[in-house]
Amino acid sequence: MLYQLLCLARPMAAGELSTLIKAVGQGVYGAGGVVCDVKSYGRQYLAYKIKGVRGKYEQANIWELEFAASPEALAALNRSLRVNEDVLRYVVLRRDEMPKLPSAKAMFHRDPQYGRLLRPPPPPAAAPIPLSAAAVGGADPAAAAAAAAAAAARP
Repeated sequence: MLYQLLCLARPMAAGELSTLIKAVGQGVYGAGGVVCDVKSYGRQYLAYKIKGVRGKYEQANIWELEFAASPEALAALNRSLRVNEDVLRYVVLRRDEMPKLPSAKAMFHRDPQYGRLLRPPPPPAAAPIPLSAAAVGGADPAAAAAAAAAAAARP
């Protein structure tokens, strides 16, 4: 089965956080699972304080781990996260399918002359938008002259 773990860990240095994430990933791997993706969202302020073993926290390191494992491995992971003092809250969600990755074939195209694979050209840069002087706060000389002539022609 494919699972997604979302975890709130106490505020800690980046080295400690990477050690915690590695330990969880190695626990999944040691139980016969495979880690698919790891994302760290950094230290974020929480909506309310969360009580942990070492006090109350108003910030937490938020990270996500996607993995494929057996239900027995998931039970072992739950036990280890429950007793870990660095983990404030966690939730494990079951995913229905693996995320779709772009195929390598879609990333390349064949050179019509030689038949070799080429990367697609980068998208063209957007052309600069011409601005009138009135749009940027200045006066357009032709428009100013026309307005002055119209004002002078009035009785």
